Amino acid sequence: MNNAILYATLERKVEERTAELRERNEELERSRLLLAQLADALSTPLIRLGDRVLMAPLIGGVDDARAASIMDRALSAISAEGAGHVILDVTGVSRMDESTASHLVRAAALLGAEAILAGVPPRVATSLVSLGVDLSGVCTVRDVKAALERCYRPVARAAGWRG
Repeated sequence: MNNAILYATLERKVEERTAELRERNEELERSRLLLAQLADALSTPLIRLGDRVLMAPLIGGVDDARAASIMDRALSAISAEGAGHVILDVTGVSRMDESTASHLVRAAALLGAEAILAGVPPRVATSLVSLGVDLSGVCTVRDVKAALERCYRPVARAAGWRG
């Protein structure tokens, strides 16, 4: 009889602890998902540089999943801001999948914005060429300064500035 009571008590405690651990696990999973969303949002900020110009500084590797996330956020920002230009600063990119660059640039064009690929590192450029990535029709410039000049050159000319 004593063993039966001990067994029932132990079983109840195990069930209670299992329920507590399951609840804690669910809480941790919710936290993990929130942190993943935050990390995604912070991994590529979209910065408004001026009238109708946005910039996305990209750092690290850009695979298809990250490119899709960048594209979604960039397209939403282009639409919301009425941006005419989006500078994709890839100076800090270590690797890029074969179709990523052209997809990012062409997606922006669908919304009427010019996407400018700025600062392609030599290693990434070599990789894109060796993969045979077609970047014809994609605006590429040396650095962010050159991208900004491209964005604001028509405005400066209209204002009579000669530089």
